[in-house]
Amino acid sequence: DVFILHLDTSINKAHAEASPFPLSGNTILYSSLKADKVFYVDADSADLPTRQIYLAKKKGEKWKSEGIFEGPFNEKGENILNPTLSPNGNRLFFNKCKQNWKNKMVCSIYMSEKMDNQWSTPVLLGNEINNPKYTSTQPTIGVDSKTQNEVLYFVSDREGGKGGLDIWFSLYNPKKGEFKTPKNAGNRINSMGNEMTPYYDLESHSLFFSSDGWPSIGGLDIFKSQGELTNFSTPENIGFPINSSVDDIYYVTSKSREG
Repeated sequence: DVFILHLDTSINKAHAEASPFPLSGNTILYSSLKADKVFYVDADSADLPTRQIYLAKKKGEKWKSEGIFEGPFNEKGENILNPTLSPNGNRLFFNKCKQNWKNKMVCSIYMSEKMDNQWSTPVLLGNEINNPKYTSTQPTIGVDSKTQNEVLYFVSDREGGKGGLDIWFSLYNPKKGEFKTPKNAGNRINSMGNEMTPYYDLESHSLFFSSDGWPSIGGLDIFKSQGELTNFSTPENIGFPINSSVDDIYYVTSKSREG
């Protein structure tokens, strides 16, 4: 049985909330453009409102916003979103996104490490990951079953893709402390349409992602595929009631497997 609950107005505001990620069974991070009313701004304004990362906690049976996520992540003038953790919980990856000179929203992936219970100043991942001509967004971390090294899955519109937005992956080299040249996850995952918001579930060894290129109930639906790197099973639509007639994105499971 699946129960879908709409979270209250301390979290859901007039504009879209995005990229939820569980830190624990009762704590999540999410991105929001905090506003109680819909507002419109001049796109050429130098002081555009931007999304930031917030913290929410479950108290009893209800989730409540705890305000801004403390640490060296949020930055005025930059859209900050898509937080995700490494399997050991000591490396946090996220996006900074802004419009380029062509008014295209371009995202880059940053990483911060936890040392002595403090998050370090985020660093931009190398040019292999962040090509300034293309967006690199929505990171999620898996583990290579052969080497047990981290695998960074992310979304990009870079050359060599199968369609619009594709899912790519990069293997971590622990000796050099950097991620290798990304590879496309292949046509078992990527279609002629758009694939986005990947989430790698280590327990089921599965990649969950949204797509409008595979058969769907409507718009973007959430799919599940078992495997890793370029070796995946045929994507399976996870069906109703998670998927609906409108766009369904940002699927993620909690550590307790209850939500």
